[in-house]
Amino acid sequence: MGRDVLGQIGTLFFHLTTIYHFMAWIRDWNQRFGSIRWLDRNRARQLLNQGMDAFNNHATADNLRPIIGNIIDLLPPEEKETIENDDSLLH
Repeated sequence: MGRDVLGQIGTLFFHLTTIYHFMAWIRDWNQRFGSIRWLDRNRARQLLNQGMDAFNNHATADNLRPIIGNIIDLLPPEEKETIENDDSLLH
């Protein structure tokens, strides 16, 4: 029973912190925008602006998940690989 409770706590913690991971990624990509070799620079800028606007409107992880997924699709392979190794946040 104790293991079940620990598992539930871990799952809850993960869900509660997902939005903070998403926010950190968006802020990081926004700060490093000029140094990233985006596949579509204009679309990436649009999505990052959309993500930043979402912060101001009290976004949830569910609101940010599709934005994050679309941004990841625009990352160069070497950047994308790092994120995809921890894609559990995206599902």
